[in-house]
Amino acid sequence: NGKDVVNLELIEEKLKPYIDYNFIVIAFPKKGSTEDVISLVIESRFAEHVDIPKSELEPYEVPQQTFFIGDFPKSNDKAAIRAELIRLLKESNKNN
Repeated sequence: NGKDVVNLELIEEKLKPYIDYNFIVIAFPKKGSTEDVISLVIESRFAEHVDIPKSELEPYEVPQQTFFIGDFPKSNDKAAIRAELIRLLKESNKNN
């Protein structure tokens, strides 16, 4: 795989019509691996089934894992929210 440069904001734009929750797309290590994969983080206390329209996305843009976090960090800076969510997920994965 010639590492595709993935535009996370573009993926979010494509997914926006299909997800009723506050969400963000991040690159995060796949469980049991060090390889970053496209990951969907949804602001919800409950794991919900989310239909992702794969036909709308390039194959490398399709999220490979989904996380649910009760409350997103509050910020107007999307990069800061993304960084904080990655930190929170790393913390919670350490405890598993």
